[in-house]
Amino acid sequence: MERALYLDPVSGISGNMFVGVLLDLGVPQIWLINELQKLGLDDYELIFEKVNKRGITATYFNVDVKETTTHRHLPDILTILARADWSGSAKQRAVSIFWSLALAESRAHGIAPEDVHFHEVGAVDCIIDCASIALGLEYLDIDIVLTGPVATGSGTIRAAHGELSVPAPATQFLLQGFPTITGTPDYELTTPTGAAALATFAVPVEKRPSELVIDRVGYGAGTYDLAASNTLGGYYGQLLPVQRWQVPAPYIFGQNP
Repeated sequence: MERALYLDPVSGISGNMFVGVLLDLGVPQIWLINELQKLGLDDYELIFEKVNKRGITATYFNVDVKETTTHRHLPDILTILARADWSGSAKQRAVSIFWSLALAESRAHGIAPEDVHFHEVGAVDCIIDCASIALGLEYLDIDIVLTGPVATGSGTIRAAHGELSVPAPATQFLLQGFPTITGTPDYELTTPTGAAALATFAVPVEKRPSELVIDRVGYGAGTYDLAASNTLGGYYGQLLPVQRWQVPAPYIFGQNP
């Protein structure tokens, strides 16, 4: 049987929410802190909190980064990930998420993936999120990720390129082929990083499969105070071999670098 994680993004998904789910499912905080130190990044602090979101206890994860005005491009970030003393599979997963994100941003803005730049604060936050997701999936020994329909949000957000509609262009590219939920609140419920993680690893399904024998349930908290619980649910267990699941290869979004 395969070890599976089913995600229920009815309130969206961000990198922080995905990491929160993995922590809630049993990834130790101190282990994650020690592994992330191998990146050699400074001037950030990790935030771990247990919070209550409309009656649901969830793990809130965030990255507090020192403000700066410098930028990092994709090759810089790949160099940072390459120097970490992790297993090859953990590095591959982290690199895959970043490539998916860079390919989507390049399509959205009409530039080469290598020319996509990440503002330093967002870059460090994104590096930590992508690395934490990769490390958490490895720690829990997850073979396959499944996801239900994704709530994207609506309205507008202010970005470096100006005011953008929600979902952001990169998010829309990344979620091609995934069922989405419309009529959601005027917030950015699904971020490009969250969408990149789905595009890289997840198999879209209509609902949680009955073949999933659940061992643990976890929740990652979002930042919004909504009428419904702003949480990402995660169901971890064994997937009975009733049908053949199509597991995505790395870099499922776009082409291999």
